[in-house]
Amino acid sequence: ILTRLKVDVAPDAMQSAHLPLKGKRILIVEDSRLFQKKLWNFFKAQGAEVYIAEDGALGLEVMEQSLFHPDLIFTDIEMPRLNGIGMVRRIKQNSPWQNIPVIFNTSISNPGLIDDIVSEGLGEYIIKFDEGEISKSIRKLLRL
Repeated sequence: ILTRLKVDVAPDAMQSAHLPLKGKRILIVEDSRLFQKKLWNFFKAQGAEVYIAEDGALGLEVMEQSLFHPDLIFTDIEMPRLNGIGMVRRIKQNSPWQNIPVIFNTSISNPGLIDDIVSEGLGEYIIKFDEGEISKSIRKLLRL
């Protein structure tokens, strides 16, 4: 709807502090078209190669079929078919993928959920869409 109304949901590709992501591959697992577009624009503006999967099942399929080998997985939690936590748990069980850094980007603000993600070593957790927190987490995880 916003696109048809010509509302710019990602102005200037989210010009923030530049992240040196040229040559990095980012798998975005997100069911919201709005956030897909914002994240796509943000990461492309930083030079990353980006692939989008609309839920956790498709994210796993992309990796299992060797369609895309990510350096970072950026995922929502609540999605149809397979949520982000379930997807990442499966990824962490597969030895070739277990060291891929993960950022959970969600609107859920639940301290218990955050504790579970951290205690299981599944990844970083940030609230949607905070560009500064995204940059901070990426710098930490990719050691930029």
